[in-house]
Amino acid sequence: MNQVLQVFGRGVSLDVADMVTQWLEKGQVVTDEKCIDPELGRCINLLLEKQFSRLEEPLQLYLFANKKCVYGHMINAACHLYQGDVGLALEAFKQTYQLQPANTLAAYGLGHCCERLSQDEEAAQYYQDCLKYSQNLELPLQRLAAIYAKQGRFESAIIQYTLLQRLLPDDLAIQNTLGYLSIAACHYQSAEEVFNTAILMVPDGNELDDPTLQQMIADQDYTEAVDYLDEKLDETPGMPELWSKKGDLLSRLGATSEAIVAYKQAMQGSPICLDAAVKLGTLYARTDHILPAIDVYLRAMEINEQLLDSYMGIAASRKMQNDVAGAMKAIEMATMVWPNSTLLFSEVAKLMATVVFSEHCHNSIVELQPNEGMVSEALNCQIAMQPNNPISYYHKGLLEVQT
Repeated sequence: MNQVLQVFGRGVSLDVADMVTQWLEKGQVVTDEKCIDPELGRCINLLLEKQFSRLEEPLQLYLFANKKCVYGHMINAACHLYQGDVGLALEAFKQTYQLQPANTLAAYGLGHCCERLSQDEEAAQYYQDCLKYSQNLELPLQRLAAIYAKQGRFESAIIQYTLLQRLLPDDLAIQNTLGYLSIAACHYQSAEEVFNTAILMVPDGNELDDPTLQQMIADQDYTEAVDYLDEKLDETPGMPELWSKKGDLLSRLGATSEAIVAYKQAMQGSPICLDAAVKLGTLYARTDHILPAIDVYLRAMEINEQLLDSYMGIAASRKMQNDVAGAMKAIEMATMVWPNSTLLFSEVAKLMATVVFSEHCHNSIVELQPNEGMVSEALNCQIAMQPNNPISYYHKGLLEVQT
C-alpha cells in the first residue's frame, strides 16, 4: 500500500508559482502586443526578483487600469502563492480563467489552490478542465489520480495512470504505480502483467540473441564485432541493446571515448537502459569526469529501485492469488536486484566525498580517505542537488542509524 500512497505526492513538489513565473519569463507577454506595457514589464521584473513588498502597489495600480489583462492576474496569483496566501491566489487564478478559459496553467493553478484548501471536488473539476483542452498534460493527470486514490476510487485512478503510461511509455515509476493501483483495485492478474511489462521495458545488451555476434566475441574478434554491430545499427539505429553491446566491445578495445558515446546513444534510445547507465557511470568515474558520473549513477539507482519495486509488485500480486511459490520466486529475483542499489549508492557516496574533499583542500590533488563525516556531507550535497528525491533522504537515514 506504500506504493499507492506515492500517488498522493506526484506533482506536489512542483511549485505552481514558479511555473507561472517561468511562463511569464519565457516570453508569453511579449508575444501579445495588446499587453505590452512598461508598468507590466516592471511588475514582471519585481516578481522575478521576488520583491513582493515593492510589487504590491504598482501591480494593483496596473490591474485597476487593465482589468482584462490575464498576465497581470497571473502575476498577482504567483505573488500570493509565493507568500502563502492560497485563498487570494485562487481568486487571482479565477480572474484569469474567466478571461481565458483555455488557459490550462490557470486551470491547473485553480486545481492546485483548491487541493491546498481541501476542496477536492472543485480541484478535480479544474484538472478535468485542463484535460478537455489537452489530454497530454502530465500534472493534471497525476493530481486527478491522487484525488481519486484518496477517495478510494482506484478504478478512476487507474484510468488516469493508463493515460500517463501512454504519454510516458519509458517511465518505470508510472508503470509500477499502475501495477500497485491495480492491486488496490483487486485486479491481481492484471497487476502482475503490468509489473512484468515494466521489467521487460528495461533493455539488456546481455540478452542479445545473435549467434554470429556471440561467436565473434567468443573468438575475441572485437573489431570485427564492432563492424558487425555498426551494420546492424544502420538497419535499426534506435536499438539501445545494440549500442550498449557496442560500448562493451569498444571498452574492451580501450576506445574509452567511443565507448562513452555508444553508452550515451543507448541511454538516448532508452532512458531506462540500466546496463548502459552503470557502464557509462563507470567510464566517467575512471576518466575523472566526477559530476557526470554522479548524475549517471543516480539515474542507474533510480532504475534499479524501480526494478526492485516491479519484482516486489509481482510477489504481492502472486501472493494475493494464493501463488505462494510464485511469490517467493519473485522475492528471490528482488534479492538479486537489491545489492545493485547498495553498490551504486556506495559509488555515488565515494564520488561525492571526492568532490567535497577536493573543495576542502582547494582542489589540491591528494589521496582521498573518506570517513563517515565526509560521506554525510556528500549526502547533504546530494540532497541539495535533488531535494525531491526520497532515495537521498533514505540513504542519509541509513547512515545516521549506522553511526
